[in-house]
Amino acid sequence: MSFIQDIRLAARLYRRTPALTGIALLSIALSVAATAVVFTAIKSVLLDPLPYARPGELLQFRTDFPNLAKSEQSHSDWIFWNDAQEIIRRTRTVESVGIYGNAVFDLAGEPSTPPEALYGLRMSASLFPTLGVSPLLGRNILDDEDQPGRANEMILSYGLWTRRFNADRNVVGRTVKVNGEDCIVIGVMPQGFNFPLRREAARTPFPYVER
Repeated sequence: MSFIQDIRLAARLYRRTPALTGIALLSIALSVAATAVVFTAIKSVLLDPLPYARPGELLQFRTDFPNLAKSEQSHSDWIFWNDAQEIIRRTRTVESVGIYGNAVFDLAGEPSTPPEALYGLRMSASLFPTLGVSPLLGRNILDDEDQPGRANEMILSYGLWTRRFNADRNVVGRTVKVNGEDCIVIGVMPQGFNFPLRREAARTPFPYVER
């Protein structure tokens, strides 16, 4: 009965002062929505287990360098390519090292689909084995395929595969235009996997060239 009485009271208040009541309801709705968004983000990043084979054994290298202007240490969640190679050469405690960098890929359009920019990664062949994950379809990048001069290849995220390629299982081996060049689709990642921070992404070999 108390719940029904509350509804009746709310209805009477709304009839008397619709503008004020509407603003109050909108404020409550926005507050609930914002809380839900924040909780979803915290749950997906901090509470849910990471979708990797041994998440408790993973670590991320970062760069510490002096900030001379403020006389203190600055931190960045990235390292230089040469530093990563030095870690790989010298480490005796890390089982495997994967390297990745953020990138934007321009996927060319087709008769039935427009071109679009994709936020993804350029990565070394060792990244997915380091995480302990494998593609749902196709295969991972091979060790010699992330070297300069090799053909362009990409692994699709599950979301991109279903949205852009209609979950076509024959997409593996297909050639698409990325950044104006031919690129072979060699795999599709499983549903629920995304890296880093579970973003929708396309993933290609790391095309680092020493200059």
